[in-house]
Amino acid sequence: MPAQPPPAPPIELKFFGFRRAIPESPRRFFLSQGEDVFIASEGEIVDRRYKVLRISPASVEIEDGAHNNRQEIPLTQG
Repeated sequence: MPAQPPPAPPIELKFFGFRRAIPESPRRFFLSQGEDVFIASEGEIVDRRYKVLRISPASVEIEDGAHNNRQEIPLTQG
């Protein structure tokens, strides 16, 4: 039996909120990784690696293109 590949590493981004400047504009959300903060919308690439698939009021779904891994990141406070 061949060895299984190791699991993809977890996505270390933290989702801490979103805003919409005007009702017709796309939602922009805020992610952090360590000291870095990223602002993006659905469909955009974050940190040259992560694609934002979907934003909901409580989480954001991210795809790690380097490892073909998807993860839902919950809204965090603080």
